[in-house]
Amino acid sequence: MDPVTDRAASDLPASPEPVLEIERFFDAPRALVFEMWTKGEHMHHWAAPDGFAVTFGSGDARLGGKWRSAMKGPDGRELWLSGTYREIDPPHRLVFTHQWDGGVETVISVTLEEIDGRTRMRFRQTGFTSVESRDGHGGGWTESFATLDRYLHGWISADAARAEAPDDGKVLEIERVFNAPRALVFKLWSAPEHIARWWGPQGLYLSHCEMEFREGGYWRFCMMPESGDGHWVHGVYREIRAPERLSFTYTNERDGHEMLVTLDFIEQGDKTMLKFRQERFFSVAERDGHAYGWGSTFGIFHRYLGLYRDGDLSGEPLAWREHGVAADLKAAALRRTPLPAAAALVAVGSAGSRHAAE
Repeated sequence: MDPVTDRAASDLPASPEPVLEIERFFDAPRALVFEMWTKGEHMHHWAAPDGFAVTFGSGDARLGGKWRSAMKGPDGRELWLSGTYREIDPPHRLVFTHQWDGGVETVISVTLEEIDGRTRMRFRQTGFTSVESRDGHGGGWTESFATLDRYLHGWISADAARAEAPDDGKVLEIERVFNAPRALVFKLWSAPEHIARWWGPQGLYLSHCEMEFREGGYWRFCMMPESGDGHWVHGVYREIRAPERLSFTYTNERDGHEMLVTLDFIEQGDKTMLKFRQERFFSVAERDGHAYGWGSTFGIFHRYLGLYRDGDLSGEPLAWREHGVAADLKAAALRRTPLPAAAALVAVGSAGSRHAAE
């Protein structure tokens, strides 16, 4: 984006109170730019200044709806903020409050105008108590909008590539049949107290499991080996049609590559066929690596499903998965700690709340 098209607060006429105004053009349709502001699956990729990463996001994009977010800075501190939607007029205008925890509430308005296939965005934030605060926010938003510009370009390019993608083997498809009713199989994908007990291939465990199980809700897991660094993945639930279908994005935080996972749960009498599809991978080798991981995970899921179905999970939590799993969970089991406390890792996101730790 040519910087000439951007005008920050310092370039605008003086205001009697500190007001931040930014005008920017994006080479994208207005409807898409509006989605970037209202869907968590997009905001996680751009709504933070350089050096910061969005670690949590939840929102109910409707009049009076609440939103809640967190970002982690270079020093490792996590900063929380929240607000309320005051006006939503897609794809023209969005108004919401914005408040850091312990800080002053400001009001943001975003007005979008389509001009020859491009979108002019007029951003305005009011309620600052000082020029310094306004200018600090101005720098952060300017960096975020530069990231948004790059993300929009990548999204549009990827959309075109997906539409023309050949059958080149960069899609993973797995079918498994489980000896349990469809509603039960689906249930074990929908709640963190279950996912914390089966997600991940042999040799890994979840040290962090945060999920908001609704369409547009955010999830983030960390798969941890017995020693070494954790493997972080996150995504957004795109479709939840219980007990038939589940679809979510899947991003490996090491490379930022976003994929789509779709699961169809098909009744076969008292059994359930699970059709799993993940797309698109960078390479066939990457696909094959995920095939091993999911194959091992489905084996653990099969065992957990049988134990849960038959009521054999009383006693020591997670004792059945001792080999290659969580030292902390095994230690908690030996202490006879109940599962929710033993896990100490289940975070259920909701607007304005978060229930666990990393």
